[in-house]
Amino acid sequence: MRRAALEKVFRDERRRLYGLARALVREHHAAEDVVQDAALRFLKGAAGYTERGKLRAYLVRAVYTAAMDWLRARKRERTMTETGSTVVDTGASGEETLIAAVRSLPPEQRDVLFLRCYSSLTFAEAADVLGVPLGTVLSRMRYGLEKLRRSAAVKEER
Repeated sequence: MRRAALEKVFRDERRRLYGLARALVREHHAAEDVVQDAALRFLKGAAGYTERGKLRAYLVRAVYTAAMDWLRARKRERTMTETGSTVVDTGASGEETLIAAVRSLPPEQRDVLFLRCYSSLTFAEAADVLGVPLGTVLSRMRYGLEKLRRSAAVKEER
């Protein structure tokens, strides 16, 4: 595929990709950096793809990989400089409570949720991005949603 066509696919998907990156890294500038890194990976490696759907999945995988790389680097930085103190906001709104509940999910379940909700990937595309079988993605989604429902039920009882 020609570079101009690849750049058009990237431009068409940029907003969705930024949303995924922002959801994963939770910082505006870091999300922009992640998308830029993914764009470079995409332009280097996507020339052999011909179907738009496969290009989209490739882009999402590039963003996901770049975000995971960024998070690992950030974790290493924090480990070296952090004093161990944590700040907890006890006055969370409903949206903040939902975000906190999603963040409390195991990473495998959270990643599937992000790929499905923020990137609108099919389960099969999410399985491809994560490099796991389709059944694994389906079970991670189910268990993650069950945990979110239980969390919401607990909040309503209070």
